[in-house]
Amino acid sequence: MKDESGTTLKPCPGCGWGDELSIASNSSLQISEVSCGCGHVFQSGCWEENIGRHWNRHCHEKAKGGE
Repeated sequence: MKDESGTTLKPCPGCGWGDELSIASNSSLQISEVSCGCGHVFQSGCWEENIGRHWNRHCHEKAKGGE
């Protein structure tokens, strides 16, 4: 899956799959999120177009054991 800027999202750090990811945003709350069918959710205060970059950083940090 890719975000609007063309960034390919890494697989979910919760389940390891990437085919059940979805991107949503709420402009009034100024939040974008990536959610997976396994229940893992990541929210960021970034634009939806840039959520892939933030998601990928989140995945990298989770893989290293960070929060």
